[in-house]
Amino acid sequence: YMGVQFFCIEKKNKMEKTTTNDQTKNPLNVLRRALELESIGNDEFRSKSLWRPFRARGVFGGQVIGQALASATRTVDAKFQLHSLHCYFIDRGDPVVPIEYFVSRIRDGKSFTSRSVRAIQRGRVIFILTTSFTINDPNTALKFQFNMPEVPSPASLPSREEQFLALSKNQNLPIEVRNEFEARLAQPFPIDMKFCDGDFLVSHKVSYFSKQRIWMKTNGQLSDDTRVHNCVVAYFSDYSLISTALIPFGYPNKQLTMIASLDHAMWFHNSFRADEWMLYDIECPVASEGRGLCVGRLFREDGVLAVSVLQEGLFRFSKDTSYNEITNDQQNKKDNSNTNINTNVKTNNNTNNNTNNNTNNNTNSINKNSENN
Repeated sequence: YMGVQFFCIEKKNKMEKTTTNDQTKNPLNVLRRALELESIGNDEFRSKSLWRPFRARGVFGGQVIGQALASATRTVDAKFQLHSLHCYFIDRGDPVVPIEYFVSRIRDGKSFTSRSVRAIQRGRVIFILTTSFTINDPNTALKFQFNMPEVPSPASLPSREEQFLALSKNQNLPIEVRNEFEARLAQPFPIDMKFCDGDFLVSHKVSYFSKQRIWMKTNGQLSDDTRVHNCVVAYFSDYSLISTALIPFGYPNKQLTMIASLDHAMWFHNSFRADEWMLYDIECPVASEGRGLCVGRLFREDGVLAVSVLQEGLFRFSKDTSYNEITNDQQNKKDNSNTNINTNVKTNNNTNNNTNNNTNNNTNSINKNSENN
């Protein structure tokens, strides 16, 4: 179904009139090819195209998640709805060699259906996904959710392409940086992304808060098949997720040598359309032992929480880097960042000092009273 029902009828009719060269520049066609599979056996599928992002070590993780989910979905009755998936990235994917997906039918029950998928390249497992489907119960009394944060509307924000275009023409930037943004603009980008706080990977802005809030949707209309929308959201859920852990640290950073996703989990709560704006609310509550955990919530534009995401990532640093060097480099970036951030930190430090002094005074008074008693 991924190749047949991916576009709405109107889009398919328009595509038939375009040339092959135009189709390669169509963002939706890029997305269709990214998730399209061919059947090579009983519950066995093979990728038709693979994409390695700019400066990445291997195939885009979101594409592997989306293709594995599409493989599992092909073996499940349409009356069952996806409710969760869990996966591990075992090794990086090579964009030159097709990935083969082998689906195992773990369980077919009356209310739940489970599948396991192994992604294999050159005879080695590079990725594992387990997923579960269910028959939803709309009459349940248990219904509540977190509120969607207040953010600027997507209509008021520039797209990532508009940001890249402005940066490619910014004469204050080195020529190699401008050329890099021009090269990125030349590649059709299937997902429209609007950053509520600015893209820190572009602006190199450092913040003390590991949070990003991004509006996302496809660059074009999809079909009405909910299975397609599930696979597309699984695809773009990997955008900007683990990089959130780098916001307090600063990026690019000379000590950082590698970033890699380790695992990824998603829960599907309510219906949604991937071709309509969804707010990706991301935060990193903890980073330690070379790993960072990022939490994402995808809200519909009307405020309904549709999907929850968790991902842990691996961060490597140069061997001669000490903790103090990382801290100093981080502090230098913070000193050169937004003045308001520094002002707030100084205020907080003063507040903390005053609090500590008051606490010490109160403690001394208590001790003296205890001695007198």
